[in-house]
Amino acid sequence: PLDRARAASQHPAAQTGDSMTTLDLGDADATEWAARVARRAVSATELLDAALEAVARLNPRLNAVTLVREGAARRAIAEGLPRG
Repeated sequence: PLDRARAASQHPAAQTGDSMTTLDLGDADATEWAARVARRAVSATELLDAALEAVARLNPRLNAVTLVREGAARRAIAEGLPRG
């Protein structure tokens, strides 16, 4: 698990500070992001990518995320999101 967190810190966005996405996660709370996904204003994959980018960029300083389950998240998206 910690190896994955370390790998996230080596992500290009973490090293350069460049954002790989235009989503600003601070723009809304989780409930609003879920509503945006439900109305297809943003895809779940775009939201996941933004979250992973934020972890890669911020976690080296914060050391708050110890387990990143990117594969499981991508599989869940591919299998279909729950309603509601």
